[in-house]
Amino acid sequence: MYIYIFMILIVVEVVGVVLLFNILRKQHIVVDELWSNIAAALVKRHAVIPRLVAVVKASSAYELQIQRSVAAAGRDDIQETSVAESELQKNVVILIESYPEMRVQKNFKILLDELMETEDVIQGDRLLYNRA
Repeated sequence: MYIYIFMILIVVEVVGVVLLFNILRKQHIVVDELWSNIAAALVKRHAVIPRLVAVVKASSAYELQIQRSVAAAGRDDIQETSVAESELQKNVVILIESYPEMRVQKNFKILLDELMETEDVIQGDRLLYNRA
């Protein structure tokens, strides 16, 4: 009789160990998946975002050059006219030109949005990882 009870206890312990191992293995897989999500977000931060910064800097320099050339052209035109027409033309050029909106502002906004999105993803993935 004691042998049967002893065998039942051994079987229950083996089943418990197997179930515990399976639970721990599943949890380990979940933790690995969450860590890979964090790693992917960090790779995005360290690889994609610096390229976006470089693109924005390049377009900013190009648009600054355009603004300077437009302003210089306006000054050159104003200097070539007579004094009386000079003031009138200066006012007209300022009104017409009004320094056109450049794409750099949009690029900076896109860059900022991308940075914020990436940081939010990293923060969310870290929270999930810490809970696991």
